[in-house]
Amino acid sequence: MSTGNIINYTKDENFYITQILITNDNKIVVGTTDGLNIYDEKNDKFIRVLGEKNDLTSQCIYSLDVDNEENIWIGTTDGLDKISKDLKKIKQYKNNEENSICDSSVYNILYNKGCIWIGTSNSGLIKLDIKSGTTKQYKNNTKNNKSICNNYIRALFIDSNNVLWVGTDNGLAKYNEVEDNFYIYKNNT
Repeated sequence: MSTGNIINYTKDENFYITQILITNDNKIVVGTTDGLNIYDEKNDKFIRVLGEKNDLTSQCIYSLDVDNEENIWIGTTDGLDKISKDLKKIKQYKNNEENSICDSSVYNILYNKGCIWIGTSNSGLIKLDIKSGTTKQYKNNTKNNKSICNNYIRALFIDSNNVLWVGTDNGLAKYNEVEDNFYIYKNNT
């Protein structure tokens, strides 16, 4: 029964909520600038999970998404993490290390058709094929008008026609899957 009441969940320390994810089994997962939290419905509170220093690539989380196997993907200031549904198995793609996918912060992640699309702060857009583990990087090339329009990716979205849209610091890009390139929309002032 809905009461119309609003409950504030606060913590003694200061932190900012960066992303909220509701999994397929209705778990509420919250990414913050100070770690990962999951809602404990029985005790009506949020519990920090994976809070040890080396559990995640960073405790500063920017983005969350879930794949078709219900693994949780976490974009952080220092890379990308894949966490199993039960929050026990962790695979890190830490920046500038062996499994590295990029050398900048992961601001956006989006699961679609067996791939994780990764929007970064300076490394462009990266497509990670989950099964093979292979990556493809899309960076701005000023000599190619069908390349992504900027390497700073602000937003990722899949529309109702299953088309990927990419918001950057220098315009909007629509991914052309057939030609593996982008159509760019820019504001003409």
